[in-house]
This record gives sequence, C-alpha cells and structure tokens, in this order.
Amino acid sequence: MLKRKNQILFKLTDEEYFRLHRLAQMAGCTMSAFIRRCCLDEKKHIIIDKEVACKIYNEMNAIGRNINMIARAANTYGRVSKNDVMQLLEWQQELCRIVDEKIGGVKT
Repeated sequence: MLKRKNQILFKLTDEEYFRLHRLAQMAGCTMSAFIRRCCLDEKKHIIIDKEVACKIYNEMNAIGRNINMIARAANTYGRVSKNDVMQLLEWQQELCRIVDEKIGGVKT
C-alpha cells in the first residue's frame, strides 16, 4: 500500500465543497481519491447519476423488446418491411438523443 505523506491544502466555498463531496460519493470513493483520480489519471472519468442511468437502461430495454418483436416477425414471415426497419432506425436515433441529452457527447 502506498504511503502518502505529501499534502496540498486549498480552500473551497460551501457550495464547491458539497458539490465535490457529492461527485466523490457518486464515483464511490473518498474526496481525496476522487481529486487524485481527476487530477492525475490520464483517462477521462464520467460520473452518471444512478437515476439517469436507470432511465436510460429502461429505455434501452424497451427498444430491445421492440427489436425482438420485429425479429420474431421476420423469422415467422421470412421478411421485414421497410416500415419496420425505419422504426428500428427511429428508435436507435431516439435512444442516442436521450443519452446525449442526459450525459452529453453522443453523436447520432
């Protein structure tokens, strides 16, 4: 285990402190670990609100169920209509729009 002996002190407003504390909690680590991770890691870290992630997950499941229904129809009847394919594309674009709205950075 690393022994950390160096310390950096800095001041925060109450609002900054509580925001940092909340972000650290969402990331599942201490404030110190969170600050080290943000400052020293080369990788970007994305923190997603669990409620938002749950909504995205539920939307993806709903779209998946619809895709399965279209796949079942294709297997049963041996073909898929152009309208069904267009519906799949619309659902995919809607999912990307929702994810982009909630967490940003998704290109459709």
